[in-house]
Amino acid sequence: KGHRPPVAAFELYAKAVEKAETSPREALALALRAVKLDPGYAGALTLAGSMYTQIGDNTNADRYFSMAGKALRDSGLADSPDYAMLIQNVSLTVWNRGDNRASIDRGLEALKLWEKLGRNDNSAYAMNLMVLGAAYRNMNDAANDLKYTARAREVLRSIGLERSSAYAWVLANLGVTRLSAGQYDEALALNNEALALWSSLGMGRSSGYAITYSQNGSVYYMKKDYTKALKFLLEGMKMCAGLGLDQTVQYAYFSWNAANSYWMQGKYCEGLPHMERAVKVFRSLGSQVTAQAEKSLGDFKRQCGK
Repeated sequence: KGHRPPVAAFELYAKAVEKAETSPREALALALRAVKLDPGYAGALTLAGSMYTQIGDNTNADRYFSMAGKALRDSGLADSPDYAMLIQNVSLTVWNRGDNRASIDRGLEALKLWEKLGRNDNSAYAMNLMVLGAAYRNMNDAANDLKYTARAREVLRSIGLERSSAYAWVLANLGVTRLSAGQYDEALALNNEALALWSSLGMGRSSGYAITYSQNGSVYYMKKDYTKALKFLLEGMKMCAGLGLDQTVQYAYFSWNAANSYWMQGKYCEGLPHMERAVKVFRSLGSQVTAQAEKSLGDFKRQCGK
């Protein structure tokens, strides 16, 4: 039962997994090469979809996830870890669009399958919990945000993965949880712990590091320290762009926060390009916050006399 890919396709897939966080576009290219060699390779199809999600191309992510789902069902693997992984990746893609209710529904579906399979002791399960926490956070459900994000950390601790990128991601998400609760110093401490962990793992140039570094700028924005906010946001966004992450929902929010940091200093025309960039990305993602961002863009244009 299942599908066995050719060795060459598997080797490309394995290389793509290695590059997924440090070079998303290279990982995508490798995954697509694996799919070209074996169009029914569900793991490579799911990974390609995941990489498209990571760089902000939700349309192609949907397409590859659909192909992966068909490949798994055709192979009799609709009740498998691979299928659970697929569902939780879909959950992340709809989260990127701002459809948090759908993200929660798919995330809980994946969680149920992991638990049915007795596989609630691995990093993928922990990441599933983390994304659920993020979706609840965006729905202003602080209790479930903390519940799922803290559980993710507990799972990783229980399997000895405190020195992993997955653990750094959970720390960073706990940082966002603290930010949402107005606990800014705690948020910075968690973010910096995550950054230090990624650095120690040789992942100072990775998606997690770049996003979390930028997130520190968002914390300083909330602390009303607009100089520090712009330092971290602009430097972090440059890191994100260097990794091909400048079409992502995170990048759009960082651009918005950078624009608002200029706004709060009365530098409307300096903030305008960042607000324009945020709106452009939100539109391309089909984000549910696009209308709100467009309204903010109109305010910038009026203040800037354009």
